Formats: sequence, structure tokens, C-alpha cells
Amino acid sequence: MKFIRLTVALFLISCGGGDGGGSTPTAPTTPTTPTPVATSITLSATSLSLGTIGETATLTATVKDQSDATMGGASVSWATSSGSVATVSSSGLVTSVGNGTATVTATSGSAKGTTAVTVAQVATSIVLSDTLLSFSAPYDTIRITATVTDDNSYEISSPTVTWATSNSTIATVFSGGLVTGVGAGTADITATSGSITANAVAEIIDLCGNSIGNGAEIISGPTGPSGADYDSPFRSLAVDPSNPNIVYLGTERNGIVKTTDGGSTWERLRYGLRHWPQQSSGMVYYPEVWDIAVSPHDPSLVIAATLDSPGPVLGDYPSTQGGVYRSEDAGATWRRSNCGLTNSRVVSVQFDSGDPDVVVLGIEGGEASSSGLAGEYFPGGLLRSGDRGRTWESTTTPTNADRNGYWHLRAQAGDDFLTFAFNYQDVTENLGFLHSPDGGQSWTQFAPSLRGLLITAFDVSADKETIYAGERDGSVYRSLDGGVTWGTMHLTIRGDKSLRVSPTNSNLVLFSASSNHLNRTTDGFTTTETVLTADGRVHDVEFAPSNSNIVYAATEGYSVYRSDDGGASFTLLVNLRTDGIIN
Repeated sequence: MKFIRLTVALFLISCGGGDGGGSTPTAPTTPTTPTPVATSITLSATSLSLGTIGETATLTATVKDQSDATMGGASVSWATSSGSVATVSSSGLVTSVGNGTATVTATSGSAKGTTAVTVAQVATSIVLSDTLLSFSAPYDTIRITATVTDDNSYEISSPTVTWATSNSTIATVFSGGLVTGVGAGTADITATSGSITANAVAEIIDLCGNSIGNGAEIISGPTGPSGADYDSPFRSLAVDPSNPNIVYLGTERNGIVKTTDGGSTWERLRYGLRHWPQQSSGMVYYPEVWDIAVSPHDPSLVIAATLDSPGPVLGDYPSTQGGVYRSEDAGATWRRSNCGLTNSRVVSVQFDSGDPDVVVLGIEGGEASSSGLAGEYFPGGLLRSGDRGRTWESTTTPTNADRNGYWHLRAQAGDDFLTFAFNYQDVTENLGFLHSPDGGQSWTQFAPSLRGLLITAFDVSADKETIYAGERDGSVYRSLDGGVTWGTMHLTIRGDKSLRVSPTNSNLVLFSASSNHLNRTTDGFTTTETVLTADGRVHDVEFAPSNSNIVYAATEGYSVYRSDDGGASFTLLVNLRTDGIIN
């Protein structure tokens, strides 16, 4: 037993280190784990599109370290490049604030991740400022606004809205929601933004006779003179104030024509002019055009004075085709402009030389000749517009103004106007010469010695001192002191005269009467000469305002002549009837 134990002990001693010089083995080293560092961030979306204000979306960030291992619980901060477009909370909640773009950035350590945010409100509702538009007359205007909102009821700033009308002959609508009444009736006005629409109803009640009526239908008119119609241009020749090659001419029943090249070519201007069937002949005709005025301030604005029998501007009568026609596109289209008129027999029109908004109108009083109104008297008068001829108001005139007609109006510098008022059937009712120093607001009489005459033509020099007045079937009278005193020029010429003074020479006058001769004086009627033997009686003659060497003359039968030497000689340009212009 003891022997065995000893043997084991010796064995253990012999195997031990002891002092025998052996080495001690080294224990193995445990590896060190690196500290995780955020090196990349991936967001749950690279872009967001938000269609309403206040809309939210949550972004999540996945952070990875240098070993591409996800770092759970890593600290992430959030920021937006534009707080006016979108905000972001500390937890990544993005909220839209306004239309535009922004970048949301998530940061962890030096690692960043971004999401592009676009906010574009989508229209889900349109509310109009008015849904029932009531117009008292065509060509009145009403502006309506459209409030467009998104799905969260936030208003969209400067939305894209398109406008449309269901019937452009009743009402038109332009960008910005400006609705214009055109004719009597109702039309739907529609506003559209995106796929959303809203409607308003425009109701036009024609209290002024301004609806287009049958004016959108273009007709030829009579093929020649018949009955009491003689193819007369009346006093409707008008030359553009700034371009002597642009000329307008009215006709007796065939509408209006125009040249833009000094008379080489002509075009018909009829859209918007009403027409009426003549019972005796069955012919459909336009109203008689007695005068045309072109604005010296805006040549695209043209006003025509037209007429038929004296009568109202409303109803089923021949008179309702006449009245005032107004064009804002140099005659391409015409609109009736009769608010304020009690008689559609408009014989003269003139723009104020100083105020671009003022226009003066002459109306001839008389008894209606149409059936149903025959014998009823419709008053004459001098009317004034302060809105470029859109509406008319009465002026202050002497007693008996309603019994007169005003065939000629002359506008002078300084808001001056002149006219001669007469009663064609009874000259004892004449008011005679009238002067307005205040843009047509008030009128006073002058030249009492001529008051009882039938002065059917007159003109005044540019300096307002020299006035020539032509009596029907009588003499020509002249004043050299603005109408205070008068002298007789001892020229007895039959018929309604046409008379014009050169705008640059008060002694140079062109005049005509019942014959087909156009006469000229260069010395204030001391001597005269015939400068044109025309195809018919010369009804109107006009100096070009911008070049007094250029003169136009129009005759009965629609021959038009031109002079380039101040009226010393004339050349035939066209016969509107025989050359096929007006039919």
C-alpha cells in the first residue's frame, strides 16, 4: 500500500518544472471588439409627394456601422431645408406647410440620409364668388373669382383656373373671370381647375337694345338704289387721325367699308350690325350710316352713328337696327351701345380732342314712320359719354333741343364742341349754332342772325376763328371772329352742302351741293374753282388730320376719290357698287 503511493509521488515530481530549468507555457489572447460608428443612413423613402396642406408622412431611418451592421437605437436628428414647405419632427414625421420643394435630412454622427419632398396642392373644391350674374344690358361686365381648395380645405394660392361659356352670343368670359354680357338670355359660366369644376349662371336682360340680335349673320344688303334710297354715304367718310391711308365709309343700306392702303383695296365691316327686312321690296338691309368717328387717342376705337325711322332702341321696329355701334378693333366687329338713348336716330358723333373718355352724340328728333308707331314723336338731343361711348347721358341744352337735329358736330382744341341745331320741317324751332366749352356737358347759343336758316353744313378753322356755314338752297356765310359777326359770300348753291376747311389753312375750303361738282377756294371764297366733276353728288369730303395734302371725297353712288395736293385735283379710287365691293 505505501509502496504504491511513493511511486506516484515520484512520478509527479519527475514530471514537474522544479529547478530543472524548463519554461512555463503562455495563455491564449482574447480579441478586442471595435466600437460601432454610424457610416450610412438609409431612409424609408427617397421622395415624398404631398397633395394637401397639413398632410403627413413618417420617415424611418436605418443606421449602419462600418461593418454594415444595423445600429439599433442609434441617435438620429432630423432637419428640413425649407420650413415654409415642409417640417419634420424629431421622430421623422413630415408635415406639408406650403407648395414647393424641400429636402429632409436625417443625421447620425457624420452619416446623413435625405428625402426629397414635393408639396403640390391638388384641387378638390372650387367655390365661385357669385353663382348668379345679372346684367342690366349687354356689354356690362362682372368679374367673378374662384376660390380653389385642397382636400384639407386649405386654399390654393394662384391656382390655374380656366374659364368657359356655354354660349358666347349671350356671354363671354376671359381669364381672371371677367364676364361680359353680349345678348339677352342666359349662359353657363364654368371654372375648371384640374378635374374640378364650378358653374355660375349669367343672365342678361337687354334694357338698352344692345344685344347682337341678327348681327352675327352677314348679309349683302341691296344690290342698288331703290325707292327713297340713293346709295348715299351721307357724312360718314372718316380718315384715321394718325394714318392717312386708313379710311372708313358708311353706306345707306350696305354696312361699312374700310381701306388700309389709301384706297387700293377695300374690305367690308359688318359683323355685329343688325339688319331688317324691307316690306315693300323684301330686301334685307343694314341701317343708314350717317357719321363715323375714329378716336384721336386710340384709333382702334371707332363709333358709327346709324339710323332708320325715328323710334326706340328696343322692340320689333325698324328703328331698333339703328343707334350707336361701337368697335374696339378698328371696325372688325361692332357692338351696339345704346344705353341712355330714347331715340335711335343718331346723326352725328365726335370724340373730344383732349379727353380720351369723352364722346358727344347728336340725335335728330322726329315722328316715327313705321307701323305701330307712326306719328309718335321721338326727341332729338345732344348726349355725352364719359366712358368712351359705352353709355350716354343727357346734357344741358337750351329749351326746345328735343325738336332739333344735329347733323354736324365739330370738336376743337380745349374740349370745345360746335354744332348747328335745326328742325328740318320747321326752321322757326331752330336753336341754331351751339357751343360747348366743357366737353359737351353744357351748350349755349350764338350767331343769332343765322338761327332761322337751314344750315346743313359748316366747318371751323383750327384756330376757332374762321367759321363757314352753308345754307340749304342758299348762300355760304363766313365769320372771322369765332361766330360773333358774319358776312355773306354771295354763293347760291342748291342742295345740302358738303363743306370742309383745311386743318392748316383757314382760307382753303372744299365744298359741294346738289350738283356733282366739288369746288375749291384758296382765298376764303373770294374766288372759287371746280376741282372735281364726280360720278354723283359729293356728299362728304375729308382732309386727312395727319396730312392736309391728302383729301378724300365720297359721292352718291359710292364713288370714292382721293387728292394728294390739298384738293387741287382728284383721282377716282373705286366705285364700291360697280366694282363689287359692297355686295
